[in-house]
Amino acid sequence: MAAKSRMSRREFLWASAIGSAGVVAAACQPAVPATDMADEGEAAAPAMESVEIRFSHWHGGFWDPIRDGIGEAHPEITAISESTPWGEYSTKLLTQMVGGVAPDVVMVDSYWQGEWFKVLLALDDSLDAHGVDNSKWDADPWMQCGNDGKIYSLSQVYCPNWQLVVNRTLAEQEGIDLPDWGDDGPAANYDEWRWDDLVELLKATTKVNADGEVEQWGLANSTARFGAVSLYFMYSNGAQALDDLWGYNETEALIDSEESVQALQDYIDLTLVDKVAPTPAEAQAVQGGLFNSGKAFCTIRHPGVGDQRVNQEAFGLLFMPVPWREHRVQMMGTNSWGVWSGSENTDASATFAIWATTSEAISDWITPNINLTGYDMRRAIDKLPELPEGWMRRFYEVFLSRDERFTTHPSAAENVLWMPRWYGRKARFFSDTVRREYDKVFLGEKSMQQAMSDAKIEIDAALAEG
Repeated sequence: MAAKSRMSRREFLWASAIGSAGVVAAACQPAVPATDMADEGEAAAPAMESVEIRFSHWHGGFWDPIRDGIGEAHPEITAISESTPWGEYSTKLLTQMVGGVAPDVVMVDSYWQGEWFKVLLALDDSLDAHGVDNSKWDADPWMQCGNDGKIYSLSQVYCPNWQLVVNRTLAEQEGIDLPDWGDDGPAANYDEWRWDDLVELLKATTKVNADGEVEQWGLANSTARFGAVSLYFMYSNGAQALDDLWGYNETEALIDSEESVQALQDYIDLTLVDKVAPTPAEAQAVQGGLFNSGKAFCTIRHPGVGDQRVNQEAFGLLFMPVPWREHRVQMMGTNSWGVWSGSENTDASATFAIWATTSEAISDWITPNINLTGYDMRRAIDKLPELPEGWMRRFYEVFLSRDERFTTHPSAAENVLWMPRWYGRKARFFSDTVRREYDKVFLGEKSMQQAMSDAKIEIDAALAEG
């Protein structure tokens, strides 16, 4: 007889949470009357009664404007904000769900959303009732926030897409002409740069003194850790992380493919061989970071307004998409609001999630202060100051330039692959395993091929367990 695998505490919580949600949801259904006692002339159902809902996230007081705004837009709804530190968030919510006391609305990170669909309410009917145009989301909501043809959460901010952000002062001092989205719009060769162009740029902008010490790095990011940037280059090279990227029915990892290994090897070699990117220790040695301190020519980031504003004031910025290999890539996956299926206030909770993500008032607050809104992005961008003064408009235009629905530079939306930021239904196990093996390459303990082959064996075994 085969030995039974031991259920982890997390798996036990998931099983219990799913069961609890079903029980609570069933208990919340209105009783079915034995006979229809309504008069033919009875008035329509009254408007929603006053209700208090709780919404959870990991951002402290960050979302207080949404808490306050929902009461103005929908006086019948009072929202209570509950923040839990990121490291404790998921486990705490699962425990609350098991106890039937979870918040009504929960913020979901696409990184681990594959675990959450089973405890969230499908929002398709609510979106229809509120007249939401689903073509205006930052990405196809059935793919980005959905499963089995249903939408389970709604994007609060635009799905983070990587940009190459350049220190403008350094670029002008060195006379380097870049295919950026400039003050007058996109350059003639905008988004035509490939991987080799990036490597050449980083080599040209890394400065080493007579003692062999790096005075200026080409790239501020350390490439010695596996993460979302390395995933971007994998996808751009035609690789896939798993055999099922969208349906959460994956049976094997494809991390050891030729395309994957080549992209990951080239990426880590920016640190190990080309010496144009720092080690993790070198990246952390400078207070405030290499790019913010002016000690790196460029960085790869998905920009938030805060960092951009500080850098813009300090040395000016240039924005361009990250150079690509075989395909341009547009990533999907972001922070979104979902409704706990065990909530006693699903109508009010769905109203909260829809208003928070689609209202023009919240869009007008988020876009110039935090990040591009996740709904009707063109409306939000067109409210920003025009170029050349509108530096914020430049990096938001780069966000949209590879999306054929919203781009103002159609050639950049050709040969584009939409790919997910997440790692399937066992996201944490996948990322932890790949990162551990990738670290061994950095330490010289394994080749990239061996490391990724070993990672595949572990991941495939975990997937086979269900």
